Amino acid sequence: MKHFTKLASLILALLMVVAVLVSCGETKTETVQTTASAEAESQTQAAEVVPVETEPVFPDANYGGAAFTVFARSASTYTECYIWAETENGDVMNDSTLKRNQQLQAKYNVEVKVDISNENPGNQLSKDIAAGELTYDIILDRRSTLASVVTSGVLLDVNTLNIDYTNSWWDINAINDYKVFGKTYFFVNDVSTSNLSGTRFLYWNKQIVIDYNLTNPYDLVAKNEWTLENFVNMVKGVSNIKADGSLGTYGMLAETGSSNGNYMHLFTGCGIKFSSVNSDGEIVCNISDNVDKLQNITDLLKTCYVDKVTSLTYDSTQAVCTDSTISSKWTLGRTMFAEGHFLFVQNGMGVSDLFNDMADDYGVLPNPKYDSNQERYYHKIDKYSIIWAVPNAASIDQDKVAKVMDYWSYLSSKTVMPAFYDITIRSKRISESTASANLDIVKNTISYELADLYCSTIMDAVNTGYTSGSIATGYKQYNKAIEASLKATNQKLSAQ
Repeated sequence: MKHFTKLASLILALLMVVAVLVSCGETKTETVQTTASAEAESQTQAAEVVPVETEPVFPDANYGGAAFTVFARSASTYTECYIWAETENGDVMNDSTLKRNQQLQAKYNVEVKVDISNENPGNQLSKDIAAGELTYDIILDRRSTLASVVTSGVLLDVNTLNIDYTNSWWDINAINDYKVFGKTYFFVNDVSTSNLSGTRFLYWNKQIVIDYNLTNPYDLVAKNEWTLENFVNMVKGVSNIKADGSLGTYGMLAETGSSNGNYMHLFTGCGIKFSSVNSDGEIVCNISDNVDKLQNITDLLKTCYVDKVTSLTYDSTQAVCTDSTISSKWTLGRTMFAEGHFLFVQNGMGVSDLFNDMADDYGVLPNPKYDSNQERYYHKIDKYSIIWAVPNAASIDQDKVAKVMDYWSYLSSKTVMPAFYDITIRSKRISESTASANLDIVKNTISYELADLYCSTIMDAVNTGYTSGSIATGYKQYNKAIEASLKATNQKLSAQ
């Protein structure tokens, strides 16, 4: 592990962000101007910047310069996402992160430290607790990794912390959706941008909509007509196959697989939860209750996700690539979106930097609803995205963790998060209120899937059913394995 330590100062982060937003903003002409829909307004709950005198009061404490240490994962993907910065360098995200941390350190007289691990912090946690060598206060790792150690009792039930998770700088959906047997072992707040980076929504190419005379999807959102059927019709409406085998234009850059297949995220967008918790607190599989709806969605998607006709998979992009310098199929596919070859690509905010040099304007959309009767949108997060957890050890000062994390998250909601919105979407590519409203919809309609953490066999069954074309067949193939997995998992979790 390697330590990085940030020094405290009293510079106000909010002043810096306001200055950056003024200097970095750019104006673009919208092809079709629409206002945010009433639905967007009702679902948007982002924290507003309020006058200083009315800001919430956080309890005082003085920790005498003691360290507050985060044990965080660092890798080429799914990294810690702006929880620390070493020095100012003129980059808005780096500098807002630094100044936010300085404010935190000044209020509580703590020294923020981050232990960066290229391994899995969640796996190391058990060893550190057993050896009595716990040197950190909180942990940040892939949720799939952390879920694998929950049953060993090394994570604290975060409901025991003195934190009001209904405040807008926390995500109460995570607390509720991840609760099993009355306990929740992970929480989501605005300190790290990973949750937004990993939540999948739709990017769309505005020029292709014009070229193919399609309905502007922002208008569909405004009229509550952004449904799966209308999305499918748009994808099928774009197909330009080149006779010489070169790359043409397609409706969708398609991703497959049980983790992040587009269809898995679109199932969630249609209001389906693959697992839930029953009245006894146990995890149960919901596939059997949703077979007909899952099959209807599958049948509809199969008409547009036709590889090399209206869609190209990431694997297929490699067959037409002539650029040998791009080794990753993921980077290749998203680069092709930036070059104007796809109407839609589904991903999170974390890939938007690949679109910085895009010639065409792009917009952002929530994942479509099942139909116009669906009350709200839903968005599934990449199961490999990182999340917070607190070690369950006697050496942890739970009061300190609660105070520091609550204030840290609040500061971030006023500084880093606005800068993140600005950098990833508005100032880099587009300057429009509709995109911002849609991103707020995404942020506030994240649905957390227990099956991603505790019973991946459920997701395998759905993926197999979609791939084969028969959800019932996929479920039958995995039913016994699902039952066995849930029985073992529930027994272990109930013992915590």
